[in-house]
Amino acid sequence: MAHKLRVGFVGLGRVFDLNVRGYLDHPDAEVSALCDADPAILVCRAAEHPGAHATCEFQNFLRCDLDLIEILTPHPLHEAMTVAALAGGSHVSVQKPMAMTLPECDRMIEAAAASARRLKVFENFFSAHHWSEPASCSVMARSAGRCISE
Repeated sequence: MAHKLRVGFVGLGRVFDLNVRGYLDHPDAEVSALCDADPAILVCRAAEHPGAHATCEFQNFLRCDLDLIEILTPHPLHEAMTVAALAGGSHVSVQKPMAMTLPECDRMIEAAAASARRLKVFENFFSAHHWSEPASCSVMARSAGRCISE
């Protein structure tokens, strides 16, 4: 690898603690940028990762030349942030749920295809209850490559 994988995180709350661990233990990855709307959280996380660029402004964060962006924000922000990150040239890993609606998910998938970047939806727990919800079934079927109706 020519350089370490430059990873940025947007949304530095509780889920960040779980997601960052895999990168900290990997010799070819580095936490390069941090972004959170809450300045107090940002200051705390920046102290934990002193080499990372820290900002409260998402547009500033996108200018950090990142290979991969982990989107760990509230769900209504997923689509806009994912589309912007992909358009900026970064690969994206987004925390579940992917987005709030199926059309938002479609726009995210289209943005990944248009940018030739990868989009990963990160889920480590999915209960049987969720499988029975129509929106979840639709997203799962689409991600499996099947044609479905809304």
